[in-house]
Amino acid sequence: MRLYEIPMELEAALMAAIDSETGEVIDKLAFAELGQLEGELETKALNIACLIKSYKAEMDALKAEAKALTTRAGQASSKVDSLKRYLSTYIPDGVKYADSRAKIGWSKSTRVIVQDEVDCAKLPTNLRKIEHKPIATEIKKVIMAYHKQQGNLPVKNDFKTFEHPLIKGLIVKEVNNLQVG
Repeated sequence: MRLYEIPMELEAALMAAIDSETGEVIDKLAFAELGQLEGELETKALNIACLIKSYKAEMDALKAEAKALTTRAGQASSKVDSLKRYLSTYIPDGVKYADSRAKIGWSKSTRVIVQDEVDCAKLPTNLRKIEHKPIATEIKKVIMAYHKQQGNLPVKNDFKTFEHPLIKGLIVKEVNNLQVG
């Protein structure tokens, strides 16, 4: 039986096993099936929790490896840049060297330099990038401080929900998060 089928089977067995008016057991076989189904639900849920733990361990290992590789790539990139600067210090501009292993040459390019004294706010809009993103942690602080000051703790759908008093759509909602350990 699949996990999603068990709650329906549990409900059917409960309806068959217990009289809804008196609460008495009317079918001992169906009542025994209740225990079996609950055990099956627990077993399947724990098996899935183990699978989640396994994937989480793999994810953590992959993240650690990616971090290590990113660090190594950064170090290699720094070494490449350092060695290029070293070569360009001692080889005159325009001089070329080559053999079967490597080739040294020069190319021209342009680079934009924005010095520290430039006030980006005074640049025309087509020369600057503006990103407007809500800052969730600050929104939460403002909303929670307001509701704490007011002393009201609104509850919707069995979860605490706090709304911004002036800006519609800014909500802090308490939710239950599944924990697998």
